[in-house]
Amino acid sequence: MGCQVEMKALDELIGQKLPRLAAHLTALEADVSILATDWYLTLFATSMPAETVARVWDGLFNEGPKVLFRTALALLQAQEEQLLRFDSAGELLMAVRQHATTMHDRDRLMHTAFEGVGSLPMATIERYRDQRAAEVEAAVRDRRVMCNRQGLKNTLETSQKQHNNSSMEAVDEQLEGMNINEQLNELGKQAGVLSKQAASNIKKGFGSFMAGAKELSAKAQAEINKRTSKTGSSGGAAGEEHQHAATAEGHGRVAGKQVQHPPPYAQAMAEEDELM
Repeated sequence: MGCQVEMKALDELIGQKLPRLAAHLTALEADVSILATDWYLTLFATSMPAETVARVWDGLFNEGPKVLFRTALALLQAQEEQLLRFDSAGELLMAVRQHATTMHDRDRLMHTAFEGVGSLPMATIERYRDQRAAEVEAAVRDRRVMCNRQGLKNTLETSQKQHNNSSMEAVDEQLEGMNINEQLNELGKQAGVLSKQAASNIKKGFGSFMAGAKELSAKAQAEINKRTSKTGSSGGAAGEEHQHAATAEGHGRVAGKQVQHPPPYAQAMAEEDELM
């Protein structure tokens, strides 16, 4: 913050000592702090030739920090007319830097700094520092507030995104779970329908089988009775024997197949073959 205060004080001094150049810099929106910050932070060590820097440091150690302001004003005043012809802030600032790096005439520079700039008491510099210090502090405070707000905003946005992502994941899981449950329920319903259809088909098939068996048994018994009546009138004892066998076979069927006999209709058909 101290360097910013020095830049503001230098800006005030340029407006006082070099008003035309100050107005031109304002019109071009050229901030002198872009080049002067390096001057003050390095005490011109990286901006001018070493022999010139040595003379500046001699004055700094002898008269104090106001020599830095005098040297900066001298560099600008030495090429004021040339700088007023620039229409670009970038070109103007580059011209000032180039002029400083080629300032080998240290005697002329120091003469301009102490004679050409005129009176520059330390009290004037202190007054400008005090006037601009409050402005710089307010700007720094506002910048910190903005940074804090931005940081808080970023934090809130990050938290909101994380919360939204978590919520979306929970919703997805819930939806996925619902889909699985629906699929399971559908599969269960389909399995139940198939089971009912299978049971119905089995029941129908068994019923048809039993009906067919009963019908076949009834036909066989009728045929036996018919054949028995025919052979009874012609064969006598043989008929009785056959009837007895048929009756025994019938009893065997009623008793649950406890007696194993050949089918009655097969025997009747064999007798018929013999008669023929």
